[in-house]
Amino acid sequence: MNILKIQFQTADILPPPFAKAIEIIFYIKNEKLNLKYNLEYLNREQITLDEIESEGFTVNDNLTWDGELPIIWEKELEFMMSKTIDSGKKLIEEDEDFYLIEMKSKSFAPKNEEQISYFIEEISQSILENLKIEMPLKITFLKNLKNYKSSIEVNCSFFERVFDINYDKNGELSQIQLPWHQGKPILVEIFNCELNEDGADLKKPIRDGVFINFGEDLWFQKEKTWLIERPTRFLKEL
Repeated sequence: MNILKIQFQTADILPPPFAKAIEIIFYIKNEKLNLKYNLEYLNREQITLDEIESEGFTVNDNLTWDGELPIIWEKELEFMMSKTIDSGKKLIEEDEDFYLIEMKSKSFAPKNEEQISYFIEEISQSILENLKIEMPLKITFLKNLKNYKSSIEVNCSFFERVFDINYDKNGELSQIQLPWHQGKPILVEIFNCELNEDGADLKKPIRDGVFINFGEDLWFQKEKTWLIERPTRFLKEL
């Protein structure tokens, strides 16, 4: 039994290799919440392989997945459905993305497009994580002082909807776990900061300073290559 179906397609004016369509279906199977996910890139036959690869894509970027979800998704889905209402929109312009919702035996264009868009991104990331195409997001905060070193490692699982946070304060280790709804605002704040790759460290720094790393090689230093005006929760806890 289908509970919610989301159809999304990028605006008509968006060219390949970026143009895409996504279909997401939440349904019940054996009394468990399941998800069908289908991502298809559009109109790529109109461009060359070199043009596709030059934008960081491959010829095999389409993706399908069908499986059971962790129980936490039941509350996430319930919340999203409670916020999704009919916008009354019947026509869209060529520069507008297309959204169509099917739930409770009705089909309509949703009023909360921005919220639906973010939900689609979270679902897409969770599928990439589950298929091990991408690793769970890891963010590390590091403070180096002459007589004090501390770090906070934040591991975010989009599929399991949980944040595991590891603290190391001058060798004193501790760990906590945050539910997804508490961690999401932290992610938003972190990713709203401005980063400058020029001058970022290519390996874990040992000099004094406060740094952030997103699971790759680059370490950004606060007020130099990590330009952020307001402190995050984790800066206060370092």
